[in-house]
Amino acid sequence: MDLKKMWRVVGVPVVLFTVIVLYAGNNDNEHKERAQTAAQSFMGQLQNVLMEELRDGGPVKAIAVCADTAQVLTDRAGEELDVSLKRVSDRVRNSNNEPDEYEASVLKKFTRKQEEGETPPFIHTEVRTLNGEKEFWYMQSIHMQAQCLGCHGEEEQIADTVKKLLSEKYPDDRATGYTPGDFRGAIRVSFTVD
Repeated sequence: MDLKKMWRVVGVPVVLFTVIVLYAGNNDNEHKERAQTAAQSFMGQLQNVLMEELRDGGPVKAIAVCADTAQVLTDRAGEELDVSLKRVSDRVRNSNNEPDEYEASVLKKFTRKQEEGETPPFIHTEVRTLNGEKEFWYMQSIHMQAQCLGCHGEEEQIADTVKKLLSEKYPDDRATGYTPGDFRGAIRVSFTVD
């Protein structure tokens, strides 16, 4: 076979394959940046609201935000950023944050990373096909901060008034017993891709 024929048979497909792979890689980076920006924007908004309520009214007022406002903020941020947002945990307080099977598998991976001493945040990305549509899924770990222990810490760290309110609002609460830096859950961002 002469060189021109060999180039047509071998070279052109290799070049096309390389271009497609590089293009897909660039798209994945763009998708990841979009997801990270959405996650950071939303978590920043939620944290600002929670910290303001903690300053103004302590943990009792912060619980009201978590119970009444957090899901509204999640939905609103998703609409504004044109993504699907969800906070998930394997130790939920609010049943809206219960992970599906896929999210639970990623949470297990994050738990192993925490146990192995890896430095957070932990990030998982994947392109998934759901109902015939490709979606980019991004999950980033959330870790316990010291200021959250008044509602999520060890039993002796949580005031009796807070315990009472938690038991009324969340009778099946499993989101206590944390220490600073503990793996708490994850923010999941997803959106349709071409």
